[in-house]
Amino acid sequence: MRMARSIMKRWLKRQKAVYEQPLPPPSEKQPLSIDINENVRIIQRVIGESSDIVMRTIRSKKDGGRQLSVIYTDGLVDKETIQHFILQPLLTDWREQWEDMPREEAASFLKDCVLHASEVKEITTFDDVYFHVLSGDTVMIIDGTATALAIGTRGWQERNVMQRLPSWQVFFYCSYINVLIVFE
Repeated sequence: MRMARSIMKRWLKRQKAVYEQPLPPPSEKQPLSIDINENVRIIQRVIGESSDIVMRTIRSKKDGGRQLSVIYTDGLVDKETIQHFILQPLLTDWREQWEDMPREEAASFLKDCVLHASEVKEITTFDDVYFHVLSGDTVMIIDGTATALAIGTRGWQERNVMQRLPSWQVFFYCSYINVLIVFE
């Protein structure tokens, strides 16, 4: 029993020391890389393996061709907007013209010609990527360019006021929504 207490005291002392350390000064905003795989690895490492973060990679028709990743937070976005105004145009309109286009023009081409969303903004740092993904927007990382697109897809889960739910469903529904609100 004494041995367990001494082990617990040492562990608590180490934990206290970790939490009392001052936070490091904020670093400069790290720019995105032109390598999509490196960008995705960094984003996964920082955001973690959360089941709420959805990452989908889309490749061009040619083997070894270009690719892009679409990243969003499940529960904070309107999935129908993503399906109809981002993914569907990408999977139909984009693939034919993508291979011959210069890499520098990719972001502006997607923003101006392919995506049918009302809010599309070019971003260049990881801080901006995290902010937009965790705010309910969809971020598109494009291979071969250090620019990503933040697309306005915010949509909150709502429920009809008159709809009655059993108490256990209300608890889980409220817990899920409150967790999403805390992380925003």
